[in-house]
Amino acid sequence: MQPPAWRPSARRLQRRAEAEERRGAGLAAELAAERRNLADVNEFLTNELKARALTAAAREARLEAATRELLATRASAEARLRPR
Repeated sequence: MQPPAWRPSARRLQRRAEAEERRGAGLAAELAAERRNLADVNEFLTNELKARALTAAAREARLEAATRELLATRASAEARLRPR
């Protein structure tokens, strides 16, 4: 039986394993940074959504008040125009 043509040495395997560990550690750090960035983006968008919801609610309230005022003014004007 013949030995395989090429067989990695223990030293070469150890170096490759160490390189992969460093690469894995780098990827883990990159993933942690991406998670922090994602959390920041999520927080920003959540706050923007809350602010826009409050703005929309305030505008709706102003619209309702203006509509009530318009209807009251219209009713008053119609009452003045009706013959007695």
